[in-house]
Amino acid sequence: MNFASSLRLILLAMIWGSSFLFQRIAVPELGPNWVAAGRLVLGAVVLLLVMLAMRKPLHLRKNAGAYIWIGFINSALPFWLFAYASISLPAGVTAVMNSMVPLFSVLLLWVMGERPSFGKFAGVTLGIVGVAMIVGFGGLPMTWATALGVLAGMGAAALYALSAMEIRKRFINVDPLAVATGSLLGATLAILPLLFIGGSIPSTAELTPWLMLIPLGVLCTGIAYFLYFKLLHDVGSTRATTVTLLVPVFALIWGMMFLHEHPTLLSLVGMGLVIMSMMLILEKIKLPQFFGTATKKIL
Repeated sequence: MNFASSLRLILLAMIWGSSFLFQRIAVPELGPNWVAAGRLVLGAVVLLLVMLAMRKPLHLRKNAGAYIWIGFINSALPFWLFAYASISLPAGVTAVMNSMVPLFSVLLLWVMGERPSFGKFAGVTLGIVGVAMIVGFGGLPMTWATALGVLAGMGAAALYALSAMEIRKRFINVDPLAVATGSLLGATLAILPLLFIGGSIPSTAELTPWLMLIPLGVLCTGIAYFLYFKLLHDVGSTRATTVTLLVPVFALIWGMMFLHEHPTLLSLVGMGLVIMSMMLILEKIKLPQFFGTATKKIL
């Protein structure tokens, strides 16, 4: 990975890490419906402008149904679930849920019959232990709201893993930027009914929550998607997904700086275990061959 791509990856991690900060401020006042919808609309507008500037076709007529399906499972529902999780979870914890995408990718492939290597199996186990430490021993209050927030975050990560498989299957010969733009348009259509179900526009007198939608949509969705698909093109999916390891680090930093969130020592250890598990799953580090040989029959 060259210097420019490395900088792009770090910048993307900083941007996506900040999204949990913005959601933590906006969601309690506006609710998950309006936050998720506002983010999608603004992100779609940004990418549409990029597509127009680059004069690239979207192939909407041919891929309309697929764009809506992918948009629903890759953006609309995960964005709503993360927004819901932000009501009860600190920004750093929500970001850790997001970093579990590779873990769910391994689990989904395992269910489909692809046996994981020992390193990936160890990574899955370590990730589960890390999440248990964060939720059970990391200072989070054990309430129904907290439990539902954790389940929402993990559900969103599972959907990201599923959508990655679907994208590879349905859009193998389509421009990745067109897929990103089309899926955001499809996600916007998919989430609009929630605004009618949710009732009237939130009547908060505070302007700050509404202003948070601008960086969430423009920066953390539109520009971030552009950077991510640029990374996919330049360095490939394996290296590009390492951004998920850095996102919780920046989310934790932003939460401490701007929201005065102070994680406990055990929650930090749990976050470290989750990041370590992702490195094992992505095969950025490998366990000694002895352990793999000794436990091969177990798998």
